[in-house]
Amino acid sequence: MASSSKPLTAYNLRSQQTTKISDFASALKKALDAVTPTTERYRDVCVLSLHWENDQMGVAKLNSDLLKVFKNDYNFKTMSFQIPVIGSYLALQNKLTKWATDWGKKDLLRILVYSGHAEYSGTAVFKWLIAGRANAQGNLVGPRIDWRRISGILENVDGDLVYMFDCCSAATVAMEDGPETIAATGWEQSGTDNVHFSFTQALIDTLKDLNGVPETVAGIYARLFRNAYQNQVGSCPVHVPKKGSPSITIKRKVGKEVEKLQASKATGSNRVLLSVKTRGEVSESDINSWEKWLTTNIPPGILSVDVKVEAVFRGSGLLLVTIPVQLWTMLPAHGVAYSFVAHVTSSNTLPSMTRNLAIRPPPPSGQENRRPVQPSHNQRKSIG
Repeated sequence: MASSSKPLTAYNLRSQQTTKISDFASALKKALDAVTPTTERYRDVCVLSLHWENDQMGVAKLNSDLLKVFKNDYNFKTMSFQIPVIGSYLALQNKLTKWATDWGKKDLLRILVYSGHAEYSGTAVFKWLIAGRANAQGNLVGPRIDWRRISGILENVDGDLVYMFDCCSAATVAMEDGPETIAATGWEQSGTDNVHFSFTQALIDTLKDLNGVPETVAGIYARLFRNAYQNQVGSCPVHVPKKGSPSITIKRKVGKEVEKLQASKATGSNRVLLSVKTRGEVSESDINSWEKWLTTNIPPGILSVDVKVEAVFRGSGLLLVTIPVQLWTMLPAHGVAYSFVAHVTSSNTLPSMTRNLAIRPPPPSGQENRRPVQPSHNQRKSIG
């Protein structure tokens, strides 16, 4: 739906969902717990990279470089599979079946990376095709595979799974109850065909910067988003959490000795502005309690920017709040009393402005607004 200054909800106030400020704080706490790196250890981790035999973008080397980072910096097991042009579906089915059989266990983590082409698709589709080639109009050319038809092999076994997809409409891979996903593009969005500025290259650089330090998938996404935002790319990456689960922690696999959990300190000021519709008016004591909660519940160094109440309005119980990107991505997407407003890089700057904002209109200048001129003595005439 196109944006509007007068949406239908503006005339239907009773239907707008509200929340208690304590409930919103509780939702933030759950999101914080979900995004904070944990000490939970996987017995082993395996990364499988997929690309096509008829790849036209040159992603094979890029995928190889990504696997080297996972192997050298994280001590993960890695493997690569080239989807053949002949017998594509059966070959990929056999590979995924073996991988799921060998690595589909509760104490193991699987990471699937895909680089290639995919058809444009929305959020609710039952068929989604991937391929190695596309024409100038973006239409797939040559052999193609319906990912919806084959993905059940991976998702219906034990163990955690993460998708990292670099293609057009990459977020389509994420289903409501599916694995946690980082996608290069959103729904019905095109990706770049320049490997030097691709999502995979950005992922390589981000993982190298982390160098095995524990970070959640949501935290990795926040770094990728910040870089994309700063570079003003046409489409930003998308993170889709696994429903009801915390974000998976990616960290260097070490021996059984005790590992001290180090919080990754992401630099940058990117945050998300939310509007929160509260139940009843918000008092000063509510804000004080909020600030106290923030200072006692957010560990230092975990999040690069704080959670801050930017504005409070009477009459509607409306709050404007800024939160870190990685916290925002773990909040529920639907059925809540808060909504996305904008991506921002600062807090409210209006209080720091010293210039007075002129609100009074300028003095009238039109002839019709001037005071009538009194006639001179010589111009006056008698009546009667």
